Amino acid sequence: MAHFVRLPQKGLTEETAIIEKWYVKVGDTVKEGQYLFSVETGKAVFDVESEVAGVVLELLTEEGEELPIKACVCVIGEAGESYELPESE
Repeated sequence: MAHFVRLPQKGLTEETAIIEKWYVKVGDTVKEGQYLFSVETGKAVFDVESEVAGVVLELLTEEGEELPIKACVCVIGEAGESYELPESE
């Protein structure tokens, strides 16, 4: 089953964050705990780890893009797996 990675909320007042750098690309195999991307908030830059193992099926944003907190930013699953993106919250 596909796993939808969301932009995490690190601070109580943060509403948006910027994807600074992707460490993976579509087709890469990732392990649980592997860094996926770095994110910049108004106060810090930090790395986000994968919560699941699998294949990166899709990156939904580009480096430098500002997104709302909890936005879906990538999809991890099994190679060739079909999925439907969740609706925005």
